[in-house]
Amino acid sequence: MDPTTFGSFPAAITLIDILNKDENKKLSKKVCSYIADFKETLDGLKDIKESKIRRKMFFLWKKESERIIKGTSLPDEVKSYTLNVEATFFKMFRR
Repeated sequence: MDPTTFGSFPAAITLIDILNKDENKKLSKKVCSYIADFKETLDGLKDIKESKIRRKMFFLWKKESERIIKGTSLPDEVKSYTLNVEATFFKMFRR
């Protein structure tokens, strides 16, 4: 995968590096799916007009996404970097 598949920030580049070194297509596909779902949901939440509700929904989605990732069978290092990538996207979408 391209080093900037998830973005050009350090956690994203490191995650891609880990996935590329592992050469496990199933693992890469699973991580890409988690991150794509996370971003798609964040995009949908941006459409909520009421700012107070939008902030609450962002927070709830962040917590739910963390719960989902932590409950997977992903290797711990991959879990950690996936959560870091999602946290960065969360910060970018909140702005």
